[in-house]
Amino acid sequence: MPVIPYSAIILFNNSSSSAKISNNHSDDTFLQGWTTSPTGRGTAEIIWSCHFTVFLCCWSILCVNVPPPSWGLWRRVHAKFIAALMSGFGPEFTFQLALGQWSSARRSVAVFRKSGYLDWTMRHAFLADMGGFVLHPSDWDVGFPLNAKQLHYLVTHGYVSYEDVRLPKDIIADKNKADGVVRFITLCQILWFSVNCFGRLAQKLTITTMELSVLSYIMCTVGTSLLWVFKPMDVGSAIVLVPNTPLRDILTKAGDIAKEPYRCTPLDFVGRDLSSWFLHWTYWMNVVRQMRVLFTVKRGPIEKIPDDNFPPLSRRAMLRVRSYPRAEE
Repeated sequence: MPVIPYSAIILFNNSSSSAKISNNHSDDTFLQGWTTSPTGRGTAEIIWSCHFTVFLCCWSILCVNVPPPSWGLWRRVHAKFIAALMSGFGPEFTFQLALGQWSSARRSVAVFRKSGYLDWTMRHAFLADMGGFVLHPSDWDVGFPLNAKQLHYLVTHGYVSYEDVRLPKDIIADKNKADGVVRFITLCQILWFSVNCFGRLAQKLTITTMELSVLSYIMCTVGTSLLWVFKPMDVGSAIVLVPNTPLRDILTKAGDIAKEPYRCTPLDFVGRDLSSWFLHWTYWMNVVRQMRVLFTVKRGPIEKIPDDNFPPLSRRAMLRVRSYPRAEE
């Protein structure tokens, strides 16, 4: 019977023990249950959460104006990206823009209802101010967009039939391309982020300056969403209106006020108002354009109402809540 050295026996036993321990370790890893992540907040987590929230706030609420038919998909996305970039630089700019458009829509509803058109709603007014109606006269080569004031002028003077602009609710709803999924994700992210920050405040824990900045974005986003609640989103095409009178006759009947050079369209003489708010906004938008952040090419007649177009604010329209019956739609 061969004799096995004692050293070989010790080496064999050590190898068997190591294999057994290794097998036991693999079995324990395989049977491992749910393991929680480490407690505490990392820098990458804070940066990712803040930037993702800001992106949703700047993109999901945007209601850009109606593009012309000649614009392709890339140019439309580019225009919306520029508007989102402006909102990223300063969310208060977008909030101020929405406030001016909301005030203009209220004035439009008040004027139309004063003229006897009681079914003119905030949705119609927003659609008109964002270039949802294009006038194409018979003596004009191309059409140009109208705002709510110009549309009211054409309707009350009989150049355009009111039946052509009084759109049913389902048609306006069909033009609205609001993405409910994106807005739902934005709402969940805003709620989660806000609850997390205020929860840390309640526990007297620190909050980074980046998170405080994002809270300001959230406040402006909520305010902008409330002001644009009736404004359609991502309208693809405008409604073309053909007046029953040539444009030359419309300008002639308007008098000397229509002889002044126009900046955007030949109907600029309708409701020309240079308020301090409008001049303030125009000044800062010119500063932005000097930084090569361009929205649309300024040439007349324009083919689209610029996304940075700021209607003058009216204190009377903002404060006199009962100046006309409430517009629910």
